[in-house]
Amino acid sequence: LPPGPKPLPIIGNLHELGERPHRSLAEFSKIYGPLMSLKFGQITTIVISSSTIAREMFQKHDLSLSSRKVPAAIRENGHDKFSVAWLPVCPKWRTLRKISAIHLFSNQRLDASQALRKAKVGELLEFVRERSRTGEAVDVGEAAFTTSLNLLTNTFFSFDLASYSSKDAGEFRDLVWRLMEEIGKPNLADCFPVLGFASKLTVNRRLLGYGNKLNDLFAKIVEERLQADPAQDNGVAGGDVLDTLIRLMRENEAELGLDDIMHLLMVSILFPSLLALFSTSTMIPYFSLPGNILGSHKQNADQPKLADFCYKYLTAQESENQNQLVKRIQPIEPLDRTGCNKSRRYQDLHAYSPSPIRKVLSNLTLTMRPLIYNPNMDIYSPNWLIFMHQDFFTAGTDTTSSTLEWAMAELLRSPEKMEKARDELEQVIGKDNVLLDESDIPKLPYLQAIVKETLRMHPPTVFLLPRKADVQVELYGYLVPKDAQIFVNLWAISRDPNVWEKPDLFSPERFLGREFDMKGQDFGFLPFGAGRRICPGLTLAYRMLNLMLGTLIHAFKWKPGDGLSPEDLDMNDKFGITIQKAKPLRAIPIP
Repeated sequence: LPPGPKPLPIIGNLHELGERPHRSLAEFSKIYGPLMSLKFGQITTIVISSSTIAREMFQKHDLSLSSRKVPAAIRENGHDKFSVAWLPVCPKWRTLRKISAIHLFSNQRLDASQALRKAKVGELLEFVRERSRTGEAVDVGEAAFTTSLNLLTNTFFSFDLASYSSKDAGEFRDLVWRLMEEIGKPNLADCFPVLGFASKLTVNRRLLGYGNKLNDLFAKIVEERLQADPAQDNGVAGGDVLDTLIRLMRENEAELGLDDIMHLLMVSILFPSLLALFSTSTMIPYFSLPGNILGSHKQNADQPKLADFCYKYLTAQESENQNQLVKRIQPIEPLDRTGCNKSRRYQDLHAYSPSPIRKVLSNLTLTMRPLIYNPNMDIYSPNWLIFMHQDFFTAGTDTTSSTLEWAMAELLRSPEKMEKARDELEQVIGKDNVLLDESDIPKLPYLQAIVKETLRMHPPTVFLLPRKADVQVELYGYLVPKDAQIFVNLWAISRDPNVWEKPDLFSPERFLGREFDMKGQDFGFLPFGAGRRICPGLTLAYRMLNLMLGTLIHAFKWKPGDGLSPEDLDMNDKFGITIQKAKPLRAIPIP
């Protein structure tokens, strides 16, 4: 095994990692080297902290190290059977990746939706302009999240999920973050496989509740779209992403069903930035409280009501009429446990029901009966569409907004760099033309350098989603045993002084004059991962970041809010699924 700190009995090295394990592991690598072995409970964990070893791993052993260790919580709701993030490399996984590459994130698809992204950034511009008139500070992360969310929901569903004047975006963000927080809480069976028999007792019921809410949100959207006349579906040319996925399903392509679509959508929208989704490392802060290691099962007593949000707004009569159909659609969750017949008066503390969704979904008739009962469609899992949406939406929103917030914070601390970017924008698009076109981005090398430097210093996720060794392999002269868990510490790699000069200094200039590949071929710079499991939505995420950041820089001058000077800005990070600013950035736009 590679060297590493000596583990304690039972808990291994969990106690040594602290609240920011990416930094703790980077410090350990200075002592034990860039390839280390640790114990997370009973799990042997190999940590990679250098670009040299990352190159060897992805170029020589990518297939052998491409599987996942699936947490008990993921197995409980069946997400691992349909999710491109959790499936092993197999024919189904390859089909889902192909759908993502060709039908969702191809350059042709993204070029066709440029006008939509420009319109949504225009709405962000109007919101910020109104704040500039009143002199109010803007919560940069919140505004960016609303924009990212609406960009994605319009691309996939053709409607806004949130508005700047309501709390809907905040509710959705809170739902995602609570889901991620619950995922991060320890489950005994994940660190101690010998206790796998008890996984059903230890799985966090809040986690299942939040996961069901997100699942049901997408289920309602998908089911309403399935009501539409198939003859009106104009396919790729005029439809949105959901139209395309439904068309593929109806054509029986790849023998996929609604489950696969829902999981794929979840990954593709959330995956551009949540590469570390469900990382075992997110458990670490909770192990400092001994009660939590055994306390997750106690949350069963909380009994959050898991009434199915998908049927929440149906009348009792509608619920009764569709009872049999719903049971066919969701056989693993019988209707008598969903609270459906209490729909109008049901109070669910964990419900998420923003007004735009209520408006869109209030008149559901669930006319998908012919599809579900078609004997030729038995090869499909009925919730394919639903789970694809889950996979897409858990990544793209929060990581894009988080990266934009970090970029603005770094630029506020370096006003000369913001001015340099503004000068470049004025030269390329003019002083009066405030809205950026995506076709302008290749002409803006300094803006792109700012985005890349932000991704280097503040990678959306500090650890790639952990992999598992299917067989024993030799890596960097050491043996990686079968079934070991592999962590790639992106934070350590992107601050390696052997690769980056003055790695803790924000310097976009380092990206000028040299082409850095973001598609997993430059192993010192892997913000979106590498190999077979590279983020499928990286091109969309990169376009969105440049478009939003360029527009905000070009249209306004900025100063820190709350009476702070640039030097007083808090640049500490907060460890989680994504690396957030510990204190949200508030900045005042100046016309």
